[in-house]
Amino acid sequence: MEESCEQVLSDLFLCTISGAEMLDLNSDYEMMQGFTLFTDMLSSNNKSHEALFDLGRINYAQGRYDIAEKCLLRAYEVGRDFSYRIWLAFTQL
Repeated sequence: MEESCEQVLSDLFLCTISGAEMLDLNSDYEMMQGFTLFTDMLSSNNKSHEALFDLGRINYAQGRYDIAEKCLLRAYEVGRDFSYRIWLAFTQL
């Protein structure tokens, strides 16, 4: 059974933040699905702040902090959403 885009997106939003440590509740399979989805979104529209934000979150969760920071900064520059700044701050801890 193939998951809908909405299901993948909602699954990627499941996380908990505790102090300076982020605990991820997603499986590797869900991360891979999300990465593919958001990469495709970004290739269709290179200013998709939603795709940049979620690629930043995925990269952060996988320990690629430098890539996460770049994605989140670009997302904030395009989308100006305050939650993007919060996630960007995590990359700078």
